[in-house]
Amino acid sequence: MFLTNFLYNLLVAKKQSRLSQPEVIQLQKMKFHKLVQYVGLKSPYYKNIINKYHINIYNCKPQDFPILTKTDVINNFDSIITDSKINFKDITEFLKHSQNPLDLYLNKYYVIHTSGSTGVPGYYIFNQQEFIEGVVNIVFGNNFKLFQKMAFIGSTDGHFAGITMTTLAQKMPFLYREIKTFDTNLPLQNIIDGLNSMQPSIISGYVFMLRILAEAQKAGKLHIKPQIIQSGGEPLYKRDKDFIEKIFSTTITNVYASSENLIMGIGKDKFKGMYLMDNNLIFEITSDKTLVTNLFNYTLPLIRYQMTDRMKLIEDTTRLLPFTKVANVEGRHEHVPTFINNLGKIDFVNPLDLMDITSKHMDKLQIHIINKKNFIIKITLIPDTSKSAEKDTLKIIYDQMRALLDKKAMTNVRFKVEVVDHLWADPKTGKYQYVKIMQ
Repeated sequence: MFLTNFLYNLLVAKKQSRLSQPEVIQLQKMKFHKLVQYVGLKSPYYKNIINKYHINIYNCKPQDFPILTKTDVINNFDSIITDSKINFKDITEFLKHSQNPLDLYLNKYYVIHTSGSTGVPGYYIFNQQEFIEGVVNIVFGNNFKLFQKMAFIGSTDGHFAGITMTTLAQKMPFLYREIKTFDTNLPLQNIIDGLNSMQPSIISGYVFMLRILAEAQKAGKLHIKPQIIQSGGEPLYKRDKDFIEKIFSTTITNVYASSENLIMGIGKDKFKGMYLMDNNLIFEITSDKTLVTNLFNYTLPLIRYQMTDRMKLIEDTTRLLPFTKVANVEGRHEHVPTFINNLGKIDFVNPLDLMDITSKHMDKLQIHIINKKNFIIKITLIPDTSKSAEKDTLKIIYDQMRALLDKKAMTNVRFKVEVVDHLWADPKTGKYQYVKIMQ
């Protein structure tokens, strides 16, 4: 069933890619009005919004709706959802017992969760048809060949977007004869040994991980010849792109994806920029943020969902797809913490995994790197946290970080956890970052 649905939606996506830009705009309007009419009946949250703002469900535009933030989704999840059987509490329980991204909530829904860096994770839920619609546009990124060997290097222990999409690819055996996943929480040498043994033709992973692999290849530790490299999860800056492509002698496909909207854009050299997936999403781009209206998720509707990603519109000189063209997607760029492990070798900690260190009383967290064997975790607490809750929080944060380091064979690395009133932000940009290098 999955394979049949994927192939059907593949044909639909290919057909949409041959539309003119005015036809794509018309397609967006049709899909949007259909979505609004549905949520007006099935979602208590949107029913209230439509009534409050006197929105004409047959002739409206996204700008008629208020902006929706991640906090709004968390606080109103049970009323935004269109299936009354779904609720935030039950999903939380489901995820406590399920680490396999193919496990279906209520035997029907794929659940994607974000990091819980603010103390509460975000949940985004899709039925099978919606998930396929959200990922099928990946076909615009590669000239697929049959029976490829794909390696995914990322966060694999949970229902994250990247590992879920990769694991589902196993249901398409005509495309992939072998798929292996490598958890970034493993020691780097384990990942290098696994890739050398596998010899993948496709590598997919976070930009920082691709950079580390390229450095290992340059040093003569890694010996692979990938034909296709896919980056995702972070902004792809020119310095990293140039280095990775030079070392592996191939080009990178930059996949812009998110837990909320799955595949959102595809960037390639031949595109001379990145195409946004206008057939599935409506983008409102401003100087400091991007608002996205999801046109395919009827289970958890997201209209004018606010993302902090910044984009720059550019003229489309190639006209290879009838979609919006942007120069690049900019987001938070994190330092990669590196330490000396038990064997005396330099290894890294995935900065994205730091965002999963959580506690219900913690507000924010920041790692201050002192040297290759010592660091401090500084946290802020939510208002009115009691002294006993503060003590419990310090232990919870310590235990989570200790487990992360031990899995990376860094039992020798020492750290402490401190409560502070404020966390450091870059004085030039004002941006808060998870990792600050103190050396």
